[in-house]
Amino acid sequence: VRAPAGDLPDDLLPLVQGQAGVLAATPLVRGIVALPDFPGEYLDLLGIDILTNQAFRTFELTDFESGKFDLQQWLRGPRTVAVSEELAQRHHLRAGDQIKAQVNGETVRLTIEYLLRTRGTSANADPHFAAMDIGWTQELFGSAGSLDSISLRLTNGSDGNKIAADLRTRLPADVTVAAPAQRSEQVGKM
Repeated sequence: VRAPAGDLPDDLLPLVQGQAGVLAATPLVRGIVALPDFPGEYLDLLGIDILTNQAFRTFELTDFESGKFDLQQWLRGPRTVAVSEELAQRHHLRAGDQIKAQVNGETVRLTIEYLLRTRGTSANADPHFAAMDIGWTQELFGSAGSLDSISLRLTNGSDGNKIAADLRTRLPADVTVAAPAQRSEQVGKM
């Protein structure tokens, strides 16, 4: 579920979550930040709701030492970020390090606290991929109240086309509901 300008109102999440046939739904905010202290480097930052995205995650969030995750530390923010192991190794980043990031023409500091470790996939993760709590990501990008998309997982045996059609009648006219393959096809045609 997404809006064309990436301004999907976040108050639509309960409506989507409550749709018959939807097993799980999670909101996402995504953006690119430049890293001026590391020329040519950037973060493809994904804001996630740690409480609803477990069913969708293909990575683990772990601390640098014990390989564990501290939910309270994650939510404490405001600019706590998880980076790929590759990026952390390449730039000798450790827990607690602060890095400069350029967002919307402004330089801010992000605090490295977690590593992203891929799981359940043989593909290597993009070393620029990073994650942050969705609320703090919305604040960072100045998009409070807006989402880029809502990802859905349907119940087994449900009719995806029927669910999409039902959602389209309940959501604003500019919101699209499509399977990832359909979205890719639409983008390719554009």
